[in-house]
Amino acid sequence: MVTTHIQFARATVNFVWQRLMVIGLVEPYDGFDLLRLDPKKIPAGWTVQPANPELLQALAEDFRASNYSIHHLIKSIMKSSAYQLSTSFPGQWKDAYIPYYARRFARVLNAVEIADVIAQATDTPYALVQNGKKLTQVKQLTDPFNLANRGGRGASDGEQKPLYAMMQAYFVQERNLPPPEKNVATPVQAMVLMSSPVVAKRVSPEGTTRVANLLRSGKSDDEIVAELFLATLSRQPTSEEVEVAKRLIAEDRKGGAESVQWALLNSVESLLNH
Repeated sequence: MVTTHIQFARATVNFVWQRLMVIGLVEPYDGFDLLRLDPKKIPAGWTVQPANPELLQALAEDFRASNYSIHHLIKSIMKSSAYQLSTSFPGQWKDAYIPYYARRFARVLNAVEIADVIAQATDTPYALVQNGKKLTQVKQLTDPFNLANRGGRGASDGEQKPLYAMMQAYFVQERNLPPPEKNVATPVQAMVLMSSPVVAKRVSPEGTTRVANLLRSGKSDDEIVAELFLATLSRQPTSEEVEVAKRLIAEDRKGGAESVQWALLNSVESLLNH
């Protein structure tokens, strides 16, 4: 029974690790070979399967000791130095470094992440309803597919169809269909996001969007640009970016501010987990 519990813990740890780190300790994450996991018991001439068997075992034992708490496991991984590495690498990169997690591997955000990032960056939450309860984030829904229709559940403000259409470009699927292993950037995603009314509504200089609130706040152009970058990309703009953004705002204050956040949301940097 103990062995079975550890095997379950290893499989769960590897699945969560793959989801957070892009590449699992065992690839594919559900392709375990039980005879190749322990370097001390491996048959002669065979190779060890995990990239770091000691780490896999330590995480599995910690996961079991926490009473199989996924929350505890995710926090442990996210607090690790491996998770917090930058995607940049100082020096010449070699594919042989991949198993050692020498840098973070960038990935395209999934459909739910994209939707919620847009709402958070623009400070314009969704009006979602599930079982009579009001929600503001897509990730709070039991099944994002309900946005398409399903008896009126989903967004209550009339934008459920364009929201779901945008998410479809990022491979959101029904529960009875297997999700893709990893999201891959496509031209369709870029075209859908650039023309989505979900984005256009949230970068508008009117109403209660972040852009509208900043324009009414009396802040300087430099402060507006800085906040838009921090809210959308979680970093300060470079001097070149400030120059371009301020030029747009100087030409048309409302339209310029709107264009800055629209461009940031449609940038590669905004759509990658890195």
